[in-house]
Amino acid sequence: MEDDEQRVQTEITVITKDVDGRIVPNANVSLVDTTKANPILRSEV
Repeated sequence: MEDDEQRVQTEITVITKDVDGRIVPNANVSLVDTTKANPILRSEV
């Protein structure tokens, strides 16, 4: 069996809130893929 790399697209919705529970619009959020030797860092606003 071959170990072929596969690409999977995933959509994630993140809702950021402050300590009082209010939504924080336009917050910057980063996702880190730690499953690879060279993690990919990507963020979008």
